[in-house]
Amino acid sequence: MFIKLALQDSFFYFIAVFTLIGSIVLHELAHGVVAISQGDDTPHETGHITLNPIVHMGAVSLCCAFVFGAAWGMMPINADNFKHGRLGRAIVALAGPLTNLAIALQCCLYLKKSTYFDSIVQVLVIVALINFLIGFLNLLPLPGLDGFRILSLIFSDLKRISCHPLTFFANLFLLGLLPTFSS
Repeated sequence: MFIKLALQDSFFYFIAVFTLIGSIVLHELAHGVVAISQGDDTPHETGHITLNPIVHMGAVSLCCAFVFGAAWGMMPINADNFKHGRLGRAIVALAGPLTNLAIALQCCLYLKKSTYFDSIVQVLVIVALINFLIGFLNLLPLPGLDGFRILSLIFSDLKRISCHPLTFFANLFLLGLLPTFSS
């Protein structure tokens, strides 16, 4: 289990947990900032334009980050307020994963030029891997993820799938797979 890392390799454990939390917060903030730029003030009105992880993730998700190495976040938006309709929805959905992929890419660029100490290299590798994972995972076309939102803008019949009762179990299955990435 992921929490065993706290005893086995506390450096890796804490860097991984805090990177996961910080990356989710930045992912959600990206959605919020872009939603505001598209004309929706909901993220601001609900107090979600903050770096506070409790606001974005909640206590259960934060606990899961420490125990399982898997967590989630949310950014309330009202797509009806977007200036550019479907395009606005796509841009907002892409903002989170692209933020994570940009962070990962930046870490890789630093690593390429790296003459740093081993511990800094380890941190950059952990940050890059976690952000690549979050970015690509969120681009999967599964209900509740950003990839599904983007795909459902292209194929409108997909919206019915997200209302299907089995959607909950599909997402639960996905959540169950996440700890396998941390072992």
